[in-house]
Amino acid sequence: MSKVKESRPQAQQYGAEPQPTGASIVDGSLVHEIRIPAPRSSTKTGARALQAQQFLRSLGHRVQARRLARGCTRKTLAEMAGVSERHLANLEHGVGNASIVVLLQVAQALACPLEDFFRPSGVEPSGKP
Repeated sequence: MSKVKESRPQAQQYGAEPQPTGASIVDGSLVHEIRIPAPRSSTKTGARALQAQQFLRSLGHRVQARRLARGCTRKTLAEMAGVSERHLANLEHGVGNASIVVLLQVAQALACPLEDFFRPSGVEPSGKP
């Protein structure tokens, strides 16, 4: 069967829903072509991404500090927490986005409260430095 293509240009609208740009008939079926608008770049989005990256690095450093304070190797802690050694390494280096469940497993394996991972270093549980 032959392919017939009909195209109608449309104004590109950023932040809008995908817009049909035309229609084609392929093997007797009507097929719509869709144009997905490019995402808007924003300094707010960039700042949020940077803030998230810094948070994950800081979180990873606190997990690593707790592990080292307990005298555990990464392999031992990974086994105790039920996660892979690679996953734990990524967490400690701030790579990826660890789930709260994984953080809970690691905290339980280290016998420390989960909130210790979120507390700035040097701050005691009572909130006093």
